[in-house]
Amino acid sequence: MVMSPEGTLYVGSQARNGAVYAIPDRNKDNKEDDVITIAQGLFMPNGVEFRDGSLYVAEVNRVLRFDNIDANI
Repeated sequence: MVMSPEGTLYVGSQARNGAVYAIPDRNKDNKEDDVITIAQGLFMPNGVEFRDGSLYVAEVNRVLRFDNIDANI
């Protein structure tokens, strides 16, 4: 999991149909406002990282990049 500069927590799940979720805290009260599925059907997503406005998701066989992710959730 990783926290973006905007305060959104991004979490990967290796459960059955691998997924990545965004959990924003828009009002900065340290409680989730929503749980948003960013991607699903992934092959064992095992790492997430945030850099220069992009979310990187590592699967066993590839790395995905979601550009400007905070603005798109």
